[in-house]
Amino acid sequence: CDPLLGCQYAAHNCDDADACTDDSCDPVSGCQYAAHNCDDADACTDDSCDPLVGCQYATHNCDDADACTDDTCIAGTCLFPPVICDDVNTCTTDSCLNGACIFTPVICDDGDVCTADSCVNGSCVFTVIPGCTNPCDTLLCDDADLCTADTCMNGLCLFTPVICDDSTVCTNDVCINGECEFTPVNLNVTISPSFDTINKGDVVQLIVNSDSVIAFYDWSPAQSLSCSTCESPIASPESTTLYTLIVTGANGCTGTAASLLVIQDTLDPNEPCFTSIYVPNAFSPNGDGYNDQFNVMGRGITEMHLRVYNRWGELIFETRSMNLTDGWDGTYKGKPLNPDVFVYHVEVVFCDGTRLISGSPYKKGSVTLLR
Repeated sequence: CDPLLGCQYAAHNCDDADACTDDSCDPVSGCQYAAHNCDDADACTDDSCDPLVGCQYATHNCDDADACTDDTCIAGTCLFPPVICDDVNTCTTDSCLNGACIFTPVICDDGDVCTADSCVNGSCVFTVIPGCTNPCDTLLCDDADLCTADTCMNGLCLFTPVICDDSTVCTNDVCINGECEFTPVNLNVTISPSFDTINKGDVVQLIVNSDSVIAFYDWSPAQSLSCSTCESPIASPESTTLYTLIVTGANGCTGTAASLLVIQDTLDPNEPCFTSIYVPNAFSPNGDGYNDQFNVMGRGITEMHLRVYNRWGELIFETRSMNLTDGWDGTYKGKPLNPDVFVYHVEVVFCDGTRLISGSPYKKGSVTLLR
């Protein structure tokens, strides 16, 4: 109250020094501080308020970290249109790499040294050079190998090997005399024991040895086995039996092996003649006591003649002994041979007087020597 003027009414100061509030005074409740509205109605800005300077409008970050796009924001949505690289030349391939346009010339090459190769309006043009003689017109490109494709390129003869591939891992694919041959690849598998002499009533567990992952087992004959599809069945033969096994690997390839169990003192001269023969396709003479020799096994064999040849047709082993300890040990002239594939011929006479294959005096095949 002023003694001279009487009552005085000064407006109350409601300034909180914050640029982000709208300051007002309500006659009833006093000062009011409402948050300041910093919306510029643009979806492509990030709106905020700084207490000292007020509203801030930062451009929305549209960056895909690709230097070959133009990054923009439209109506609040980021768009990344590709950078257009066009040198208006149809004889170049236009592209963008790390933000820079690259114009790669179109390559025109017909492989003929007697043409001038160029690109015109996006098309390759091959203009004959007058008086030019292509060496391949007078030089016959032929390496006398039916397993190569013989062509001429830029005056030079090219001999491209023929590719033989049946898309299976279970064959060795090779070209021989112009023809593709697909030789089956057999899994390396053996049975322990491969041969044993036992008494009637004895049982033997057959153990499979292989360096491959086996998925399926198929044993025969199944009658005297505890299981015909398991890895290591128990055999309880009543008579001399040749057990054969066919395995399938995880890769789909197959392999075979056999085990001959001979029952002692069971030979009956009145017993019918049962015949069978098994020749393994691989052996590993590494001195571990398993599968160290290449032998012919079977039942009812009275005579046997085995011959083994190398890939050049040279005889490297021969025996007429049916003793399983007299098989081939993988040596020639006392020296161990390197791993390879060998050809065998085997002649057999059975107890009933028959021979191997009707019309043929011997059986032949291949055996792989493994180390």
